Amino acid sequence: MRWKCDLSHENPIFVDKIWLATGADVGIDESQLMSSILQMHPVKLVAGLPTLTEDLEWATNSNIYVMGAIAALQLGPDALNIAGARSGASRIAHKLKKEMDIRKT
Repeated sequence: MRWKCDLSHENPIFVDKIWLATGADVGIDESQLMSSILQMHPVKLVAGLPTLTEDLEWATNSNIYVMGAIAALQLGPDALNIAGARSGASRIAHKLKKEMDIRKT
C-alpha cells in the first residue's frame, strides 16, 4: 500500500510508510524503533533526544522525519502540543515541497 500525501494541492507525493505514535517515553534509547533508526543513521543525542536538522529530518538525506517529543530540541516547549504539531508539519511539508520542485527541474 502507498499513501498519497497532498502537501499543496499541486502534485501529491506517494510514500510507503507514515508512522504516527504517541506515548510518554521520550528517550529514544528506550524505543526499539528509535534505537534501530539511530543505529542506521547515527546522530548526536542531547538528554536522550536526537539533534535533528532544522526541517526535522533525522539526519541529512535520511528521509526520516519526526515530530512531537522526539523533536523537542528543534520545536522547543511547544513540541508536545497542537502548536508544535502545526509547526513541525509546516517544516516537514516545506522541505518535501522543496524536494519535489527540485525533481521537476
